[in-house]
Amino acid sequence: MQKYIKEVFPDFRKNSPIVNAQIENINLYKKTNKVEISIKCNAGVSIAQIEDFENFLIGRFKVTKASIDILYENVQIEQNIENNWDEIIAYITKKAPFSKAILYGSKVEVNDKTINIILAVKGADFLCQKRFDKGLEHLLTNVYNQNYVVKFKENIDDDYVAKFKEHQAQEEQDAFKFQQEQLEKERKELAQKKALGIPLDQELPQNDEKQVSSNEFEKENLPDWVKDIKGLNEEENQVEDEQE
Repeated sequence: MQKYIKEVFPDFRKNSPIVNAQIENINLYKKTNKVEISIKCNAGVSIAQIEDFENFLIGRFKVTKASIDILYENVQIEQNIENNWDEIIAYITKKAPFSKAILYGSKVEVNDKTINIILAVKGADFLCQKRFDKGLEHLLTNVYNQNYVVKFKENIDDDYVAKFKEHQAQEEQDAFKFQQEQLEKERKELAQKKALGIPLDQELPQNDEKQVSSNEFEKENLPDWVKDIKGLNEEENQVEDEQE
């Protein structure tokens, strides 16, 4: 039975080709608290759209990680990796924060189906040990519908240390500002809850979106049709290849 994202997740209200994608398979892993979904698209999907859907799945299934595999049908996608490198790095370092310092100041060279990442600091071996290259290859396949091989090369920049310290100082300032904004937001929400008589451990009601019970999508109560796609896999002893 064919099912589409817009049918199964009508509350995923985004202007995205993912809405019209066909669901091929869904797997839930209890031990690793992760959901995987394979979808078939007839239009290109951007990094931002992938991130939106991943965040939606994390909230919907109450898991800590979501992974998407995108299969394309007769879709031609511009291979503009070099132009989009900053966006690619921004996304991948959110998923793997350990890579941020190593990738700062990096450059990318595309040679046919090989992606050479030129690092301004040592760390190539560490990234490979963490399977960062495999995670990046998976992202590129999802976005560009091509199977690339990622390789790291080190080209140490003598000015890197000074540049990085400046970058680090700016990040610390931004983090402090963000923390202050979050504290102010929490203070306002607390005041609103007190004014409305809402318990402090409950969320404020949303006016523009349907509220979904946390029990509505318990893993044990997924729709029967999911098992008919290719089999819902919730076996405790299933071996999975974690993509960092």
